[in-house]
Amino acid sequence: MGNRSNQKKGFVHGKYLFRVLGKNGSGYKAFKVHNEALKSAEKLENHHGRLEVRLQQEEEDFQLKKKSILNIQETLSVSLCLWRIFIRRYGAESPFNHVLHGGRNKRFIARSNDLRWDKCIIPFRFDLSSIDRQTDVAGKMRAMNRIHYWTGFRFVDWSPDVPSVYGLNHNNHLIHITGRGCWSFIGNLKSNRGQRISCCDDDQCVHELGHAVGLYHEHQSMLRSDYVRVNYNKIRDAFEQQFYMLDPSVAIMFGYYDVSSIMHYSLYGFQDQGLKTLTIEDPKQEYLVINKDDYMYYMFYEMERSHQCTKYFCSNFTMKCENDGYLSVIKHKCKCRCPEGLDYATGCTTIYQGDEEAVRAVWPEGTFTLPKPATGCPPGFKEGSVTQFASLLDNSLPVHYKVHVQNETITMDFCTKMHDNKETFSKWENGQYCILRTGGRCPIGFVDGSMRFDNTFPGSDGISGTVPDGEFKDNVLLHFCCKDDGSYKDPILLPIRKPFIMFQKSDEGCQVVTEISTRIQYLNNIITFVGYSVHIDLVTGLIKGCKKGLR
Repeated sequence: MGNRSNQKKGFVHGKYLFRVLGKNGSGYKAFKVHNEALKSAEKLENHHGRLEVRLQQEEEDFQLKKKSILNIQETLSVSLCLWRIFIRRYGAESPFNHVLHGGRNKRFIARSNDLRWDKCIIPFRFDLSSIDRQTDVAGKMRAMNRIHYWTGFRFVDWSPDVPSVYGLNHNNHLIHITGRGCWSFIGNLKSNRGQRISCCDDDQCVHELGHAVGLYHEHQSMLRSDYVRVNYNKIRDAFEQQFYMLDPSVAIMFGYYDVSSIMHYSLYGFQDQGLKTLTIEDPKQEYLVINKDDYMYYMFYEMERSHQCTKYFCSNFTMKCENDGYLSVIKHKCKCRCPEGLDYATGCTTIYQGDEEAVRAVWPEGTFTLPKPATGCPPGFKEGSVTQFASLLDNSLPVHYKVHVQNETITMDFCTKMHDNKETFSKWENGQYCILRTGGRCPIGFVDGSMRFDNTFPGSDGISGTVPDGEFKDNVLLHFCCKDDGSYKDPILLPIRKPFIMFQKSDEGCQVVTEISTRIQYLNNIITFVGYSVHIDLVTGLIKGCKKGLR
């Protein structure tokens, strides 16, 4: 976040008041949207995705064919992510110093208070007649948990008594479906029957949930003229309305135009001829559209500020958040959320010096096994190994996993946590990562799966010490436990005293861990994947994991 302000030269700061100047006023194309239309699901034609809302009735009858991926045999690469301790300490010449000298603020959200979700509580349910795959549910849950992680919004399971239990001023709720495309209504429609949303998964789903909270597309902002040009002749006719500027009477905003927002369309959104539908006026800023803000700093600020979520959780919080920081509810705690490089513990007034919570972190509850790093097991873990007759087809360089290859045998070393200290253990946090199963069951919140190595096992001589659950005979099978309920981008707390290895669940990257850097590595062998387990990429044939350690 910190480096971006240098790239956004000329962005205007401060609060803006607008007045309607007519259809062609201020050089923009006005698109009049009435608040009354937004209240009516029958009258609202929504294009915030691939298709218009008029297709929604058809979606209720649409069923995806069930596909079984329980037994797939491929030549696969087992990747490892190396987590390395990386406590950032910047001197006086920090690249983030420029953040201390100016403010950045903006908002572009529906003006009508009738569209707000009371008390920042959003009831929801899944339409299982439309969603018939666990992966679809998981992708939507990850999106909701991202918002839950960074804000005071709470998604609660819908039931008829939810309005009375939480004292809500409406009976509405979100109904998640899997439709042909990604779309959402704008804001809370206060429908007694609920309002449907087809949000796809992960960050695309966060985009659609942003609409459901009341956010408009950033490229429809009244400030866009200085930063982006719309190429209407390159847009598919049915989607032109998605590029019209919105009338100031509909939206509230103050601050600057944010091309890095996930509420901003890509350069080729709804293109008709393979050409850009949006052109960035300053080519040096084009990368901001391509590389979106993964942590949605200003988007989540807009959502919380418009709904005043912190007043429900942070009435006793007295610290003032400076230098464009803002008060938020992060992982159930009231904190200043700061631009990158500034310290939340001082209200964003000093350079970030590390997270004390990470220093105090302990290993979570339950018994489990991790691959052994070359630097050794974490303190208190038991060691063991499994030897197989097999050939290593390929591996990344370097490999920090403790593995021995000799005379057509491979010996894999492991680290196993057997017992909890009842006074110090913690809970596993939401995310996307995998560990090896030990003791016959996975820790709470994990899903069980397994993979089988195509090899020959030498019998009892092949096992030494404490090893993970598995079948140790010809074609060794190992059991995995995977978390897939949060985004790999949102940091979790794990001990940072020594390097460790976990397996990668997301196809996009290793789970972020607070104060630790990550390196992806892999070993290549013949593997059969069984069940809902480590990530499998059916295109490239990769099963990925993560190894982490000291830098």
